[in-house]
Amino acid sequence: MVDPRSSEAVQAAQSVVNTAVGVIVSDPKAIKNFISISSVDYHTYTHSVHVMTFAVSLGRRLGYSMGPEPYELGYSGLFHDVGKSFIEPKLLDKDGPLTSEEFEELKQHPNLGYQALRQSGEVSESVLDPVLHHHEKLNGKGYPGGLEDKLISTNARIISIVDIFDALTTQRTYREASDAFPALQMMKDLVGPALDAKIFNKFVRMRGEME
Repeated sequence: MVDPRSSEAVQAAQSVVNTAVGVIVSDPKAIKNFISISSVDYHTYTHSVHVMTFAVSLGRRLGYSMGPEPYELGYSGLFHDVGKSFIEPKLLDKDGPLTSEEFEELKQHPNLGYQALRQSGEVSESVLDPVLHHHEKLNGKGYPGGLEDKLISTNARIISIVDIFDALTTQRTYREASDAFPALQMMKDLVGPALDAKIFNKFVRMRGEME
């Protein structure tokens, strides 16, 4: 994660996804164990592992088999925030809301991650797409591309949903972690303008099975 331009670093991270996908697909209950043993403190790495785990499990419920699809989705989940390694740490850990200038700087992380991973030469475009577009919204008001509806890939939609959920339910320096149900209630208001309804409903059912 420190240097996503490194071929060796990307290969090492991919091996983590290979193991996780194999376990999750063979044992649907494994996701609960993956999440329960993770740190409750917010760090980009643990957040990325959470997103990877949720995304692969959600993909399984959407019909992804043991072909390349769950692996590509897992890679995207693990790498989605890698661009934050190029953002000033004090900005990521700021104790309070960001200024408009700081938020504009933070919004660069999808493109920074995309460019760095492309430079590594180890990641396909299908994996890179959600890295670049996981902050897009169906109404076209997301970033960095302002993509609308059908221009947003299924994997980017999946990563967007699980990314928001994990961010809401993880302790941050400027707010307390939300419980799962209130977080899903907040996310429900984003369905339509921002989030895919079908995928969100699948995620809600998946979360219910974990309780």
